[in-house]
Amino acid sequence: MASFELTMLFSSLALAAGWLLGRRRSNAAQTTEGKTGFPEGETDELLRLDVWMRQLMLSGRDREHFYRQAAAGVMDLAEGNSAFVCLFNPEATEFTVQGAVGDSAETLTGRQAEPIADGAIAWVMSHGEPLLTSGGTSAAQPLPDFIAQLGPAVALAPIHCGGRSVGVLCAVRDVEWTDKDRQVLIIFGQKVSIAAENMDLVKRLERERDLAEVTLQEFGTETDVLIGI
Repeated sequence: MASFELTMLFSSLALAAGWLLGRRRSNAAQTTEGKTGFPEGETDELLRLDVWMRQLMLSGRDREHFYRQAAAGVMDLAEGNSAFVCLFNPEATEFTVQGAVGDSAETLTGRQAEPIADGAIAWVMSHGEPLLTSGGTSAAQPLPDFIAQLGPAVALAPIHCGGRSVGVLCAVRDVEWTDKDRQVLIIFGQKVSIAAENMDLVKRLERERDLAEVTLQEFGTETDVLIGI
């Protein structure tokens, strides 16, 4: 009798656990949909975003490698032909091309600084929102000529660090953009911004640690002199 009761108890617990797990998965799916704007069940983009976020975090403190990873990520997610980062100078008057990957990498690598004039780059920098263009140009927000020549469809997504715009992710492809592409670019741009801020934070902490070590060494030397060691 006791064995039968124990069997029933374990069965009830298993059913309850299964019900709770199902509710948790359902709530997680609803939360994901609410945060990202993706329809429930479309997880491929989310998984790829997660993979590229991990790659960015593993890029360490090497900025060149970081920007190349960011460009590779946006090219993959946008299913593009080329991608790169337009990195602003401190005064935000010029930008340089960093981390170029894809068909145009050889052409773009080592390109000289370009002015941030009125147009698509300046618009993304000031508005902090992605800009997706078709036909290689946008009547309202023209692209720099060298970018417009890369392909018919260009997407720009802002990168923020320390409360200011520091650059723009750029992806180029042959087909027009969709609303889902815009959502993906928004999310990936946010992830790149978080990774960039984390990288800067680590560097700042390392500088403070090195300064503290120097201070302690100087204090130790002065103490040794005072006590006659």
